[in-house]
Amino acid sequence: MDALELISEHKDNPEAFLFIDPPYPQVNESSKEKRKAIYEIELLCKNDQKRFLETLKGAKAKILVCSYGNELYDKVLCGEYGWNRRTVANVAKSMSVGGAGRAKSRATEIVYINYKI
Repeated sequence: MDALELISEHKDNPEAFLFIDPPYPQVNESSKEKRKAIYEIELLCKNDQKRFLETLKGAKAKILVCSYGNELYDKVLCGEYGWNRRTVANVAKSMSVGGAGRAKSRATEIVYINYKI
């Protein structure tokens, strides 16, 4: 089932909890080919991301969205929708092993929530 349809189907149920871990927004153009090998469905372009966020608007279900911190989610989820943002941890961006002596690239993992903890 399409994830946006699934969210739409359950977002108005105050008894539901939706844990959403979408493909993270594209950081740079070079990541596009690598991501195609990992994800069957992508939300690379800003329009896809906006459509995803629009699906969450007005939800009555408790929702937690995982992502790296980004301006679009901050603006829409926290700014327009009044959600909260919590920093989880600074994590390696990949489970793959880095080359000898090279550190894996890291990112700050964020959760966006529409309920009080």
